[in-house]
Amino acid sequence: IGWSHGEGTKTTILNWIMPSLNGMIANKPMPAPLTSSDFANDDNSDDIERSFKDFDQFFAYMNQLKAARPGQTLCNYFDVGLTVTLISAHIARSGISLLLDTDNFATLNEGSIGNTMTKMVQLTKTKPYRTKPAVYNFYVGDGACRLNGGLELIFDLIEKAHEYDDFKPLLNLFVFHNNSWAVEDNLVGKYEEEHKLHNQIFYDLLGAHDQSTTCRTEEELAAKLGQLTDKFDRYTRSLEPQSAGEEYDTNAWLGNHIELIIVESMREITLPPPHGIKTSPEMIVFKSALEHFAKGCKESIPIYGCSAFEYIQYLDTFMSEDSELSRKYEYCCAKTDIQAAQLCGYTQPEGKAILMINDVYGIHSLGEALRAHMQKVESNAQIMVWIWHPMFEGVMDLFTAHRPQLVWPSVGPHYIKYFANNQKDLASIELTGDGTDTIREIVDATNAGTKLISVNMIPSFDRNSIAIDTHISTE
Repeated sequence: IGWSHGEGTKTTILNWIMPSLNGMIANKPMPAPLTSSDFANDDNSDDIERSFKDFDQFFAYMNQLKAARPGQTLCNYFDVGLTVTLISAHIARSGISLLLDTDNFATLNEGSIGNTMTKMVQLTKTKPYRTKPAVYNFYVGDGACRLNGGLELIFDLIEKAHEYDDFKPLLNLFVFHNNSWAVEDNLVGKYEEEHKLHNQIFYDLLGAHDQSTTCRTEEELAAKLGQLTDKFDRYTRSLEPQSAGEEYDTNAWLGNHIELIIVESMREITLPPPHGIKTSPEMIVFKSALEHFAKGCKESIPIYGCSAFEYIQYLDTFMSEDSELSRKYEYCCAKTDIQAAQLCGYTQPEGKAILMINDVYGIHSLGEALRAHMQKVESNAQIMVWIWHPMFEGVMDLFTAHRPQLVWPSVGPHYIKYFANNQKDLASIELTGDGTDTIREIVDATNAGTKLISVNMIPSFDRNSIAIDTHISTE
């Protein structure tokens, strides 16, 4: 492979693409802050589409700012969730860089909801980060923002930023407030009562803070994004002695580094839910197992979960049938997977409970629940843990952003084994073939009074496989 652009051109081109490598500043002027005329106010699109386009403009500005000042740190951190994912997809489809870093790639790969909140702690509390000029923007849904105390955290950080004389970065937290778990509601094609967050009063209180802005319309969103670009411009110029702007003054910026932007103009986003699961092996096994599990019970059996996208369609299909079987169960949707696990560890009505988790579940909270359950002395104490995976249809689906590439994690069944006191207390079952053998195993374990039953719903492409331990000589 050879360089084909001519002798002496490589250094020139690399300096133009990455001028910071050689301490150079790109010969580009600072972009002008955005005004109302730069946004899509005259567009015929609805408010939702215009809001997407507003973020396109906002990111286009940040890319221009980064090109003009490549030495300045400017990063965006996206959480996982419907609105946030669609915004990032819309920006990328428009050909605009998302300006991510390796940490955000890692959290997206893991699909760890709320993980970005912890990154926000690191950037604002670790001295090498909090004393360095930078611009950070975080994007998270109101459902995910509950995890790791997102909103309590942002106000904690706002207060702490007042206490540090050396606090330098700008940080903005965009929270997309739609009062519900948007991904899961779209997957079932309706607004689920269990997914309502009942957080409007909470957000109204937070919105009254001086460092908080609520954008209820697209026009208000565009205005706020424009204000932020003006703030970025003043901040960047203040850091340059030769700039025409005012020099950076710690006292002048004190208390203005961190902002909360509550976006309410993008609530009604709907996607068509997938179909065709009623006759799947997964659904047949699930219904058959629950039918046998409920035999002899007079009280409804709680199903604990956190409505993960891997299983919510199966669970919704089952609960929506309004049959004699489905009425024997009650879905108790927890606010977090930690809470769901803790719920199944307590004493249960008639001793029985179902826990729904996915393959990358928070295993620490599961351990707490299993320890509590295995210490019970009641003879009827029995829980069934269902482990669900994404159901991929093609090879490229393996490269989903919400799973580590080329690695299929399934730690649940192995982790659960560590909490069984003896072999008779645990039945570790995997879905195989059409599910006939799986149903028989579950029925046998239920009849035997097995204290802990785990059912690993292996995805179709990974079923009926044989693990081979291979030793290859390198000589």
